[in-house]
Amino acid sequence: MQPGYFSALFFSIVLHGLLLVFLTVSFALQQFSNASLPPPALAIQAAVVDESMIAAELAKLEATDKRIKAAEEQRQRDLDAQAEQARAQRQKEEERLAKLTRERKAAEQRDREQARQREQAERERVEREQREATERQAQAETEKKRLAELAEARIKEEQRLAAVAEQRKKEEAARQKAAREAALQADREEQLQRAIAEETARRDAEESGLLDEYRILIRQRIVRNWIQPPGALAGLKCELLLTQIPGGEVTDVQIVSCNGDAAVVRSIEAAVYKASPLPPPSDPRLFDRKVRVLFEPEN
Repeated sequence: MQPGYFSALFFSIVLHGLLLVFLTVSFALQQFSNASLPPPALAIQAAVVDESMIAAELAKLEATDKRIKAAEEQRQRDLDAQAEQARAQRQKEEERLAKLTRERKAAEQRDREQARQREQAERERVEREQREATERQAQAETEKKRLAELAEARIKEEQRLAAVAEQRKKEEAARQKAAREAALQADREEQLQRAIAEETARRDAEESGLLDEYRILIRQRIVRNWIQPPGALAGLKCELLLTQIPGGEVTDVQIVSCNGDAAVVRSIEAAVYKASPLPPPSDPRLFDRKVRVLFEPEN
């Protein structure tokens, strides 16, 4: 039961108690009045009045009780309705809260699942990146090792090629040296043979008197171009060493010995240059860059 019902019951009991006290007091007063009040007729009338008043009061009390009871019942019904409404609202609220709880739990579950998936994805990403970094490092190490091996092989190959080139260079230098030496030897042999042949031919030409004739022609050419200075004495004899080039042009004159003075020497040198170019020998083998001539003019 609700607390309002007990309040109404308590109020009804109090009223009944008060009525009982009132009746008891009224009865005592009536007994007290019997000794001093007027005749019995008046007492009967008073008793009847009192009973009707009590009945009216009782009726009022019963009506009040009914009203109180009806009000209490209505209030109880209202309270029950309110309680039912509150219960329905509470149930609805509980259902809403339960739904919210389920949704929150589902959202938390989704969040946990998404977080787990993100963590899994992040872990897989980190593992993949680490794996790829390890693979790249391994590839880099392999490539570095391969490049180092290639560089070492290239260096060895370059050293080998340099050694081969150096060996070839040495061999070529030796071959060229041998060829030069062979060529020089052949040239020397050829020059020697030619010199021997020329010397033999020259000797033959000298023995045949052609060299003397060549020297006489040169001396005659110089004598013809000589201007005798005033101080020249009879019996002049001078040995000359002439230097000429092919074609007979004189490039140098040396007086080896002479019995004339300085003026005579200068006149002979002038005669030699004036006689240039010198006549060629009848035999070309008799040509020599250095020619000794005896300058001995006829007096």
